[in-house]
Amino acid sequence: MAQVTPTARPVGSPPRSAPRIGMLIGPVIFALLLGVWEAVIRLLGVSEILVPAPSSIASALWAGLVVSPRSPVAFYGPTLRTLSEALGGLSIGATVGLALAVLLTRVRVIERYAMPYIMAFQSLPKIAIAPLFIVWFGFGVTSIVVLVATSTFFAILVNAVEGFKSTDVDRLDLMRAIGASPAQTFWTLILPGAFPFIFSGLQIALVISILSTIVGEFINGRDGLGARILLSNNVLDIPDVFAVLIILGTMAAGLDFLLRLIRRRVLFWSPGERRLGL
Repeated sequence: MAQVTPTARPVGSPPRSAPRIGMLIGPVIFALLLGVWEAVIRLLGVSEILVPAPSSIASALWAGLVVSPRSPVAFYGPTLRTLSEALGGLSIGATVGLALAVLLTRVRVIERYAMPYIMAFQSLPKIAIAPLFIVWFGFGVTSIVVLVATSTFFAILVNAVEGFKSTDVDRLDLMRAIGASPAQTFWTLILPGAFPFIFSGLQIALVISILSTIVGEFINGRDGLGARILLSNNVLDIPDVFAVLIILGTMAAGLDFLLRLIRRRVLFWSPGERRLGL
């Protein structure tokens, strides 16, 4: 029976363990930065009211995670509240943005006259009109969701409009030549071709939705991570503030990862997605 000899590694190629070592560089650097941060705080005696040590932040984070979800110090309720408000407003904003993009690109007269007003509305600082939403929709979830929706729809609108306009003219002529209806052309050619633009708009709107939610909770929220930040700041519990910031960063990173995963599944046919390895 012939023996199978292992394939020789090419001369000059890096060791097989190199990728594993590369994966450890980031965590090691992060751990070193935390260690330096902790040492500076302890050696210089910096007050936790100014900058807390990483160990204090970890203790505050742990204290809010190991308790019952119904506990007033738990992070679960505020996190769920903020997440639901952000996703609810983003869903409404994305729906409105896509619908307006379809309308503006199909009826050019509306685009010509409506787009300046949309631009003017979008230029208004949302924190300035947030009190109006409280007057119109009251305190609570509704006004925050409306604030998030009005803050996110423009990113979807602009990217979707650009995507719809980027359809290749030759392909449009081909669809007309084979007798395709406008609806068939839109669903089979224009909309799929605009998906990369739409997903780019969603990634921008995702960040805006979380920021807008926190701003809304600062102004009128009685619950949520924004209200938790205000409460902790008022009692000078700065480690708890940093713990909430860590939760917000983790939430944003998780939602972005999920959106990228969906994008990769939907745009599997796109050469750009395969090349970038998203």
